[in-house]
Amino acid sequence: RLNRVINKTTPSTNKDIAFKLFNDPQYEIYSKLFKSWSGTIHTSLYEPNSLIAWMALGQNSHPTSINFSNWLKGEKLNINYFEGEIDTPLT
Repeated sequence: RLNRVINKTTPSTNKDIAFKLFNDPQYEIYSKLFKSWSGTIHTSLYEPNSLIAWMALGQNSHPTSINFSNWLKGEKLNINYFEGEIDTPLT
């Protein structure tokens, strides 16, 4: 999948496009190979300068944003759980 990432991105690819590339099966980076234990369960994006993280479960999911900078300062996270759907009959 690394070659697909390299071929579909440029140094100016923004975070929204990058997240979509990794979370949408049409770009062939997100994997549905769950039976061989190599399927994509979650997609995440980290912004080291702001300490913001995005997380989504399953394909074509809208990411949840987590502000780790605020959490490190003692503020509570604004989420209790993640919701998503994994396209597999495996449990």
